[in-house]
Amino acid sequence: MNSKNVDADINKLNISEINKKLRINTYKIKLSLVELEVRGLIYRKSMLNYRYPWLKNTIPPWFIKRCP
Repeated sequence: MNSKNVDADINKLNISEINKKLRINTYKIKLSLVELEVRGLIYRKSMLNYRYPWLKNTIPPWFIKRCP
């Protein structure tokens, strides 16, 4: 593919379409990051419940984030 073809292809693309695609992709990435964070918190809490079941209802939220 030579540079002339690339230039022609770039000129054909609509900038608003590119913006839409980028916006959708960044939104998907943000969603997946939130999902990972939530899964991590759920996993930590379940591990705490597994290791220390007597602490189930007394765990402060700041403690959950510090546990491995």
